Amino acid sequence: MLLPFEATQLALELLREKETETTSTLFNMPIDLDREVLMYERELIRQALAKVEGGSVVDAAKWLGISYQLLTHRIKKKHPELIKERSPVFRRPSRKTERRRK
Repeated sequence: MLLPFEATQLALELLREKETETTSTLFNMPIDLDREVLMYERELIRQALAKVEGGSVVDAAKWLGISYQLLTHRIKKKHPELIKERSPVFRRPSRKTERRRK
């Protein structure tokens, strides 16, 4: 039978062994940092668009703490598959055409 101190020491040794095995396995695998960052960014944007009502880019950008222009740019350039998850773009009529009508 092990004494409490010996049991604690044994448990700590086992944890250290397991930790070094996991760490060495993790760091022996090559990863592509840019790809991982893009995947993380994509998931954050997807969650933000799902969280706000109607997939509003303006509200999702506020939730993410960035401008809506930056979020729109990132969706268009880096994550085009997320375009269908956002609300549709409605163009306002230009002021020039309104003045001409009057």
